[in-house]
Amino acid sequence: MKEIFAATCYLTLMIRRIRNQGLIGIFVRFLFVNTHEEKPIIDYLIKRMSAETELRLATLNLFYALVELNCEDVMLVLAMRHLLPCTHVMLSQRGDILQVKSEINIFSSGIID
Repeated sequence: MKEIFAATCYLTLMIRRIRNQGLIGIFVRFLFVNTHEEKPIIDYLIKRMSAETELRLATLNLFYALVELNCEDVMLVLAMRHLLPCTHVMLSQRGDILQVKSEINIFSSGIID
């Protein structure tokens, strides 16, 4: 577990220290697009939130560093993909939202590519 904790801390440090936007884009694409055992790497990071305290804090720190990038891709993957299914909206209001949702899906499909 200490190796995973150290790797997470180093990844957070790299994301915070790198100033080249192209290289930051490569890191973000790596986390959100690449897979391990057919699951995106970001899903493994999200699952770490139920791990022991040190690893959970290191992962939260990594998410904080990603959010600080002010990147649309980060917000789309971390927040919007959980809101787009509209399970938090009353059934009577979902019809109005589904029109907007289809427009968002068309727009967001090309962001990470």
